[in-house]
Amino acid sequence: RLRQATESVEHDRVDLEALLGERQKRLRSLKSDFAQLQTSGGEVQWTLDQLRHDAQSQQGQLDETHREASHFLSELEVAEEEIRKLEASVSEEEQEASAGMANLLHMTKENQILRSQLEQMREREAALVANDSKLKAMELPKHQELQGYELECESAVHSYRRALEERQRQGEALAALAK
Repeated sequence: RLRQATESVEHDRVDLEALLGERQKRLRSLKSDFAQLQTSGGEVQWTLDQLRHDAQSQQGQLDETHREASHFLSELEVAEEEIRKLEASVSEEEQEASAGMANLLHMTKENQILRSQLEQMREREAALVANDSKLKAMELPKHQELQGYELECESAVHSYRRALEERQRQGEALAALAK
């Protein structure tokens, strides 16, 4: 029995040593795997850190891009407002230009009418000047004829006065004789 127990213990010891060998082999394999995992984990951690850094950098770039886009949109809104104001101004200027053009056309028509009237007036003036020249040419003989009539009138008045004076003298002489 002791032998059996010793053999059994021996057998158990051999089994345990074999199991221990397998477990140690497994442990070495696990330690090797663990070392590889630690190396891999370090690489993964480094990659993860690098990815986090890249993500933060990209987030910073996205934030900057967002700020630039917001600034650009603000500038775009200002530019669009300026364009609206310029369009309104251009529209007003077009209306003013249109009104000015209509006024210019009206003034041009009036100017043409006035030119026509001026031309007619010039023609009338030329006719009046020609008529005036004719009248002045006729005036001298008429003036001379008038002077002749005036001389005749003066002569007749002078003769009438003399006759009147003669008659007065004769009336006075008759009155003196009759007294």
